[in-house]
Amino acid sequence: MRADDAHDGHGAKDDTGLDGPKPPPVARVGCPTPLQFTDGSRALSTADLVAVLREGRVAQCGTPEELYHWPVNPWLASFVGDAVLVPGTADDDVAATALGRIPLAAAPEGLRDGLVLFRPEQLRLSEPDSADAAGVVTDVRFFGHDALVTVAVDGLDRPIDIRTPSPLRVEPGVRVGVCLTGEATLHPRIV
Repeated sequence: MRADDAHDGHGAKDDTGLDGPKPPPVARVGCPTPLQFTDGSRALSTADLVAVLREGRVAQCGTPEELYHWPVNPWLASFVGDAVLVPGTADDDVAATALGRIPLAAAPEGLRDGLVLFRPEQLRLSEPDSADAAGVVTDVRFFGHDALVTVAVDGLDRPIDIRTPSPLRVEPGVRVGVCLTGEATLHPRIV
């Protein structure tokens, strides 16, 4: 069943911010029911077990939480949600990045240098002097329940997005501190 086909785009937004009705969770149906989605976020909010296909092959199969928190690669992470990728170096089970040190969920065997992957909601804004990293706000996108703040962080080539609760008291041009929380995954650099 293509669950996206039932979605006409004209329904009211649900608590996930997605339009239209959701198919019932598989557990309520009473038997395994394959559903096909082209939107990774919708698949995570609907299914008990998700298999993500890429180029006709299973890229990863697991619970929605496993796919979101421990994706097998950056492509999969971006398919199921917003992802932040920064260069980092692993030392045992911790990665050193321009944003500070962060515990690794699991580092691939033999990989020391790579891309550290985490989610925008794992970053917190703070005063510049009280954080491991600092930068300048370049954009603020307000969504009501939260905001996405883009920060050009010292030591990083590209700005990063930080998901913050609302209300927000920053604007472009303001210097802020950036604190990293939780754990991340380490992946080979994309060539």
